[in-house]
Amino acid sequence: MDQFVIISLNLSTETYRRLLPPCGLVDVPSILPTISVLRDRLCFSYHIKTTHFSIWMMTEFGVQESWTQFLNISYKDLQIDYESRRYNYDYRLHPSLFYVV
Repeated sequence: MDQFVIISLNLSTETYRRLLPPCGLVDVPSILPTISVLRDRLCFSYHIKTTHFSIWMMTEFGVQESWTQFLNISYKDLQIDYESRRYNYDYRLHPSLFYVV
């Protein structure tokens, strides 16, 4: 997934950092990945083919090696049809909570 990069902007110092998504991601997601914050940590979430979605959490901000897979769950386990999920379901990351709508 070399085509994705995360840019962190510090508006007070007018500087930026270039962060890379987790290493080892082979397949390009069918839907654009999402960047969010969960438990005060940067998260990178994406859909794997049409079967799963995955959330990776950066445990130490700015340290590439600190990406840890937080969640990898199948749509089948959630009893969600992927095609209908695209239009009728959404997932949300809040500071301390993950849920499917």
